[in-house]
Amino acid sequence: MEKKLIKKLLKATGVKEGELILLHFWGEDKDRTILHDFATQVAALGATPFEVTQSRTVNRELFSEAKDSCFNERYFQIFKEFDAVIDLFSYQPVVIGGSLSEEAMQNYRRYMSGLFGTLMKAKRFTQLRIPTEENAKDFSMEPQEFIERMTCAYDVDYDNIRLRGEEKIEELKQTKKAILHTGEKETLTIEYENREWFNDAGEGDLPCGEIYIAPLENKTEGTMYFETLYLDDLPACNQVTLTIMGGKVVDSSHDLVKNYLMDLPESGRVVCEFGIGLNPKIKGLTGCTVLDEKMDGTVHIAIGANHMFGGVNEAPMHIDLVGVATIDYE
Repeated sequence: MEKKLIKKLLKATGVKEGELILLHFWGEDKDRTILHDFATQVAALGATPFEVTQSRTVNRELFSEAKDSCFNERYFQIFKEFDAVIDLFSYQPVVIGGSLSEEAMQNYRRYMSGLFGTLMKAKRFTQLRIPTEENAKDFSMEPQEFIERMTCAYDVDYDNIRLRGEEKIEELKQTKKAILHTGEKETLTIEYENREWFNDAGEGDLPCGEIYIAPLENKTEGTMYFETLYLDDLPACNQVTLTIMGGKVVDSSHDLVKNYLMDLPESGRVVCEFGIGLNPKIKGLTGCTVLDEKMDGTVHIAIGANHMFGGVNEAPMHIDLVGVATIDYE
């Protein structure tokens, strides 16, 4: 990534002069150049960078030998003084790869639980995927396409994204429900009275560019049509209609989708989010959710957990379903 773009991203996350910034890097030692580039730009903004690397190779060796007495509460206290945490992924985080003994895995899980329990309490916690071949694999995309699309999505006017989000939220604060018109005659009503809208303009999950809300968990009703629907490991599914009653997905016109959804726990089929994409630099749906849900002109509903942003539904998953719709508000 170019240093100019890195600095732009850091400014968007809110890095300010005098702050102490933890750069939490998920990657191998050989890939640490990008981490150092971020540190240099943090310093250029007048803040102090602090680098921590989570290498799969190193962690496998480390936790193969670590004792129960390692990484106790004193260790986690170190991370309580940071003003902001920026999680940098050169590959999928947390996954350690390879095999560890059950005892070693228990220690590793305890370490990660304690670490994230502390980091998430920072004033700001931002996740940023580095455009790499490894990350492309997680989204089943050709590396060059993924790198180009992610880089383009990052190189956006963040002030404009923030302003558009604020203006849209101010408008929607006066409404209680959204009616989504999709396909030829499908209509989905989503009620969200007294719930809070959020503006993702760079301070959370990057790339950014959406506003979203946790709907009332039992107040989504109707049907929604997707010309193409992407779901985890399923192939792209065309001409899909979902039926939603009492806030839960209860049926689908597409057998693969229906089987997938009906295998989820009941809490995993609750409509937990309604979002609107605002990022004009993202072009075309690809099945890469972190891009698709931010694309200007798209809408998405999600099923599963929303207790972390104003809802009450707890579930072991959060699955975004991205499409297009004409929207009326009441």
